[in-house]
Amino acid sequence: MSAYGNSPAERFTANSGTLTGPSTGGGGTPWAGGATLSAATILSDSAGRWPKRTAVVAGPERITYGSLWHSALRYAAVLRERGIGPGDRIGLMVTNSSHFPMAYFAILVLGATAVPVNVLLKADDIAHILRHSKARALVCSAESLEEAEAAADAAGAPVLTV
Repeated sequence: MSAYGNSPAERFTANSGTLTGPSTGGGGTPWAGGATLSAATILSDSAGRWPKRTAVVAGPERITYGSLWHSALRYAAVLRERGIGPGDRIGLMVTNSSHFPMAYFAILVLGATAVPVNVLLKADDIAHILRHSKARALVCSAESLEEAEAAADAAGAPVLTV
């Protein structure tokens, strides 16, 4: 048994409005209507089994499963504070960096859906994607902030920068 709980479902929950996980002592119930297997639960399980193994290599940066999981939980807490929860769609416009998996898994932890947005798109196309997908917010890299802000303003979605 790891310090993360007995099963992936015990490691975190988003269905009760509270997020629990390794950083809060584990516990909880299955999220999103009782589902117990998702990419987020797989990451949670991997963090429990191999917390010091490398999960992501981004240039010279190496991120372990444990670190990735804790970062995803921190990002998820910020999204939850902004009212993001199960069933919401979140635009994800992040460059190919260590921030991408952190933000992606944070969205999944909450039971929300990541809507990929190419960082090379211009504001009109980004706004179209946000409106069409009914995205509640747009998470973007600092490098894309100018286009993201223009698009999100036109689509009525707030922007969060990683």
